[in-house]
Amino acid sequence: MLLSQYLKRGPRDLEFTFGRAGKPALPPRSRLRFNMSHSGGLAAYAFTLDCEIGIDIEEVRPHPDLERLPSTILPRGSRATAVHSGEEQRRGAFFRCWTRKGELHQAIGDGLSVPLDQFK
Repeated sequence: MLLSQYLKRGPRDLEFTFGRAGKPALPPRSRLRFNMSHSGGLAAYAFTLDCEIGIDIEEVRPHPDLERLPSTILPRGSRATAVHSGEEQRRGAFFRCWTRKGELHQAIGDGLSVPLDQFK
């Protein structure tokens, strides 16, 4: 519905293409780019012209692997800080890092094909 309002066309008239990792997009002739994310009871949508965009939201929640996760998603220099933080701080840091990296992956359309600890 949101895309159809931006494009001033009926929702059934919209055409979509899909990237290598399945990211939906409008055909290349369209200047409008979009992205979306949802988590828990929230959803976020982003729109721009002539450049790719990524957006990611995550509900901050307990995570069973929070002790192990810094070594899988954080760059080496940030791991020690995360490991020695309290649980609340560690959870907040994890979800901030996770959503930032998710936004980047969504913008480039590669899903999680690049290891998360490779991004700073």
